[in-house]
Amino acid sequence: MQYLELKPSFPLKELPLLFSFYAIDAFLNLFQLSNNSKLLLLNELKISFNNEFAIDKEQKKEIDRNYRLLEPQMESILSGSSNDLNEIFSIVNLKSKAIKKTILTVRQRIEISTHSFLSSHIHMMLNRQYSSKQRMYELIIYNHLYRYYKTLHYKKKETSLI
Repeated sequence: MQYLELKPSFPLKELPLLFSFYAIDAFLNLFQLSNNSKLLLLNELKISFNNEFAIDKEQKKEIDRNYRLLEPQMESILSGSSNDLNEIFSIVNLKSKAIKKTILTVRQRIEISTHSFLSSHIHMMLNRQYSSKQRMYELIIYNHLYRYYKTLHYKKKETSLI
């Protein structure tokens, strides 16, 4: 609810997307997913939505261009080095603290695959965040987070080779 109260006052039109990236990453962190597990999950979601929207070569290029524009802000926010969005961080961090114990219990009792559970909850989170074009936003968010985690994966590989 705090997010919905803040949303109209966001100074940048990209802020809802950046909030989504941060909230999803924080949620996945609560489940103690490694970056590689995050990459696999987001790859599944990306493929599913790309197929649903029948994404062609030109649309992929457009998504890539959009990612490159947002990448510096994503990196800053997801690495925790941004001081510009403290209000957003505090909303997500308060929620994370509030549900941390519950998540430990859920992880032990879950009867479906973790990926299915996480996919469903991320989907519901995004449906509540966006009032229209939710599926389109999911497409963009999943593609961008996939690219972000893929970049982290390759950076980690490069540093381990040195």
